[in-house]
Amino acid sequence: NASPSLALGIPPTAETRIGKREDIFDLPVTASAGHSITLINLQPFSSESNTSFSHLKSKGSMLGRNSPDTVFSDTSVSVETDYRFYNVEPVVEWCMQNQRLRSSTADVFSLERGVDILSSAVWSPGDENFSSDRDKMRCGNSGASVISNESHSSGSHWLRPYLKNDSPEWTDFTCLLRVCRESVMLPDNNWIWVNDWTIDLSGEYGLSTDADGWEYEADFETFKRKRRFYKRGDFCRRRRWTRTRMVKPPRLDDPKRIISLVWETKREENGNFLLKIKSPISIHNRTHISLSFFAYSYSWDHEMLIGTIAPGETLPVPIQLASATYMRLAIKRSPEYTFLSKTNNPLDDYNFSERLMVLSTSYTSSKLHRTSIVNSGREGEGRLDYHFVVNVNCIQGISDIFVEPVLRIINLLPCQLQCQLGEIIPRGEAKRSYIKRPVVGGGKKKVTKVEELSIATAEEVKSISVDCIHNKPHISLRVPGYQWSHWQRIVNRRSNSHTWQPSEEEEDYLFQADRDDADHAGEYKTIVRFESLVEFGDPLTLIMSVEAGHCPTLRIYAQYWILDKTGFGVRFAEGFSDILGQKADSDTSRSSHLPLTNARSSEIQRDMKLPGHQWSIGMSGMSIHFSRKEKLALCIESEVVNDTSSTSSRQLKSKWISPMDVSNVMPKTVFSAFEYNGSKQFELALSVTLCPSVYSRTKFITLFPRYQILNLLEEDLFVAQDGCLSRETFLPSQSSIHFHWENSSLPPKIRFCVASNRNVNNGKHYPKDLWTNGCIQLDKVGITSMRLPTVGGKTSAPMVVQAEVRLATKKQNSAVVIVIWSTNEKSNRSEE
Repeated sequence: NASPSLALGIPPTAETRIGKREDIFDLPVTASAGHSITLINLQPFSSESNTSFSHLKSKGSMLGRNSPDTVFSDTSVSVETDYRFYNVEPVVEWCMQNQRLRSSTADVFSLERGVDILSSAVWSPGDENFSSDRDKMRCGNSGASVISNESHSSGSHWLRPYLKNDSPEWTDFTCLLRVCRESVMLPDNNWIWVNDWTIDLSGEYGLSTDADGWEYEADFETFKRKRRFYKRGDFCRRRRWTRTRMVKPPRLDDPKRIISLVWETKREENGNFLLKIKSPISIHNRTHISLSFFAYSYSWDHEMLIGTIAPGETLPVPIQLASATYMRLAIKRSPEYTFLSKTNNPLDDYNFSERLMVLSTSYTSSKLHRTSIVNSGREGEGRLDYHFVVNVNCIQGISDIFVEPVLRIINLLPCQLQCQLGEIIPRGEAKRSYIKRPVVGGGKKKVTKVEELSIATAEEVKSISVDCIHNKPHISLRVPGYQWSHWQRIVNRRSNSHTWQPSEEEEDYLFQADRDDADHAGEYKTIVRFESLVEFGDPLTLIMSVEAGHCPTLRIYAQYWILDKTGFGVRFAEGFSDILGQKADSDTSRSSHLPLTNARSSEIQRDMKLPGHQWSIGMSGMSIHFSRKEKLALCIESEVVNDTSSTSSRQLKSKWISPMDVSNVMPKTVFSAFEYNGSKQFELALSVTLCPSVYSRTKFITLFPRYQILNLLEEDLFVAQDGCLSRETFLPSQSSIHFHWENSSLPPKIRFCVASNRNVNNGKHYPKDLWTNGCIQLDKVGITSMRLPTVGGKTSAPMVVQAEVRLATKKQNSAVVIVIWSTNEKSNRSEE
């Protein structure tokens, strides 16, 4: 009953690359949890019947790790200690940098609008530039050294501690013991520095740290092990700086170096066991372009190509290269940009980033890098740099390297979205080209375009072109039927962070989350306004939300989708601009049908070829609505083509309906609209639901007619309001129509007659005796039986019919259904 196990050995063909290795026995096949991942080491082969091997195992060198305090000198290293020497963990030296807020600054409300109280170097929404920290945010092999006057960088609101009882600027974790970073030395010549002093950027952005790695508290004495983001009333902050040292690694061809593998077992649903043997390091490309990766270590002669990874794919690092200390990202150069005099350097054909430390510093560790690839081209040509966020996560000795874009954009609109990303042109770079488009809250600022994207509905695109360190990222959008929106800055902050106040113009663009938006309350939301391509066209307003993070996510969506099933053209708005309620608010007024004059525009016709154009333009009964007050006022407004000429038309219009609350989901609710300068009464209904799946941020408003009459007879009918029999409506057999009142002052009753009676009456209106004697009252649910006179129809005998008034089902396009069927003939068919 022993649990099954396997042994693992290296075939002779692999010994030429990694050397001869000891076999490993008793590797488990099953796991109590159903899924098990274990890190195993391939130890060098011992010819003394594992005698020294057993000794090393007792020292903890087989699968365990030695103390990082172990020090070896050049003269004391023996054959036996070589194994221990190779297996010593890296050591991370660290210290805390402390700062205090200026005495003249209390909080963000004591500063001018548009000023960032955090003085951030990365993703700063403020108009200031804090250049002293910029280059430190890119942590590569060269690291990031602190300059002595960093705390007094130009314009910063934070200084080195200046009160009498404050902590020193550089301390240990307790903020009490002074630390001198320059005094940190290597133990002996067996050790090397892997990097220079760098900022620890790990931590959840916006919750535990900011983009520059700072954590905040009210005073230095209140700092705890758990980090947190800035809160109003915080006057102190600190961040961690680290420097890693390691024992000089063995050469790539050293047969004594230890090689690690991952042994993964998993039980599948069918009962079979799946075994995977893979590298302990995997690289995940989460960008939209193919990337190549190079590995390097201190003891290697040159950098080694790991491979090229397609977008969304994962590449395990070959086990012989898994001991690499550094990694580069690279992109293949175009043939015309390759060097004419090639060397033996494998990087000659690539544009590449600086070296990034990917060495795991402990059994479980995490590190974040920001890096860039400079695209070198011909002199005088435009240069587009690529920017990345690299997360190195190590869990139980198994490392995953995630290469992320700097920005994600998701289109949650029902139509195609175009997006331009840009950056503010700094002073002194006036020669750079820019787009003449206003900047919201930017005054005379100029924005240069760095990338243009086309995003299909429900699609996510990734951008690596935005430089969130040296420039201020901005965005401009366009949807079918509308011009490009003004440039708006991308604010990578939580909505309740109180770290930055927008300008007065930008404050008008803020959108506060409603009470049902608790799941997305932390996102920073602004509105995006669009102007129509045609003169006097309807405006359009959308919402842009930013989910803060080291790689922020932008979502573009509409507050409401409106589907008009009334059969008329409907104009709707948030409210009115006059006291009498007769003039709609011009900023929110939109229509569900496109006027004929606008449809003839060449620009509109061009955009009609784009997917989902009906929603943004407002046509075919589809439209988009925005309301800060979450209200909807509407009226009937449509063009009706005359019978005599298809080129002329008349306008059917109703009075405006008072604004209705559409803030919550609600079932079909009925209301009435009265004809403008007429007697008609339009009976309508609306329902409010949540859009499905990824569109759930948007509410879906459906407009219905209130009444739907369904004819299940084999005879065609005419239906009219009692008292207005001269204004009948034709109702074909086995079909349905929507019904509205011709005279709002008359009772809500209808009568009907057989359509074939028209022939008997020579096509004139019917005498009263050809209509049903009884009436059907539509405001009461129930069944009514009545005699239907027939003259010249399919049957000469009087017909007894049943008329049932009932509430419509959820799938029916009305609030009330009137079903008419016969009880004395085989004329009824199943209701669909």
